[in-house]
Amino acid sequence: MSSPSLHPVTTSPTPVQLASIAKALQWSALACWVYVALVGVITPQYLPLPFENLLPVRTDIVGGVSYGVSVLLLVATGLARADVRPLPRHRRVVLAVTRSLTLHAWLGWAYVSANSISHRGTLGLQLTHLEGWPTESAFGLSCFFLAILSMCVYFSLKPRWSALDKPSRSQ
Repeated sequence: MSSPSLHPVTTSPTPVQLASIAKALQWSALACWVYVALVGVITPQYLPLPFENLLPVRTDIVGGVSYGVSVLLLVATGLARADVRPLPRHRRVVLAVTRSLTLHAWLGWAYVSANSISHRGTLGLQLTHLEGWPTESAFGLSCFFLAILSMCVYFSLKPRWSALDKPSRSQ
């Protein structure tokens, strides 16, 4: 009779586990950006202040970094998606990038739109303290057209399958 092993068995995370972790981080980063965006819309005077006492970085910097992380992680999780039919790698890359661009461009446009309602005077100001360009209004307009363009590319390349092409869940 053998005794149970005292040493735990360690295995590498599976692709599904890695994709789940990336998806959780992506949504966390996006939630952080939404929080910072709401601060910018409701109380923009707090954007240059530290995000938290434990993280003495400007709130607007945290928002920009979390926005970028969310974009990259959405592309990564899009590449890792297991589709019903395998697609060529270049097509999966374009689908993942345009999917991420569509979502984040619409979010950028929504942020500027909310700013135009809550404090219209900032539309002509620079978007960030790091660069003089773009202005908030130029960023919003760029996001609007980028969202439309990337959405058109995404939906033109996205596979369209009939119900007969998809395997049933019981298989």
